[in-house]
Amino acid sequence: MRTTTAILLLTFTLSIFTNCNNNKTKQREAIQHFADAYFNYQLDDALSLVTEDSRQWIEFLASNIDSADVRLLREMSEGATCEIEEIRNGDNDSVVIASIIVRNALLKDSIGSQAHVVDERKTVIAFVQRGDQWFARLSCLP
Repeated sequence: MRTTTAILLLTFTLSIFTNCNNNKTKQREAIQHFADAYFNYQLDDALSLVTEDSRQWIEFLASNIDSADVRLLREMSEGATCEIEEIRNGDNDSVVIASIIVRNALLKDSIGSQAHVVDERKTVIAFVQRGDQWFARLSCLP
């Protein structure tokens, strides 16, 4: 009886640990996927990786890209690289805050401004869990 109870307890504990690790892996993958898509101006991909109410920010960015920005993007020898520096818990279990270091990224400071390449910058983006997937929740442009 004790052996059976111990085995069941061990199995239950391992199951919880595995599920927790799988969720952390999905978090990290979603954050990396969004950052890579967004900061490399693959905005169609980025749109599918944000919450419904965040779509407006991606659409806003897309509507303000001009031919000079496209030229700069094409002239870049390599795309932006994104490194997840930290993931910390947010308000509850279904929210995390990701600190991301972005290198070699094209940045537009404001509407009508000339875009320029930034060697390195840090940004913070919230992600929320919907079902078993994670989505960026934007309240402004990262």
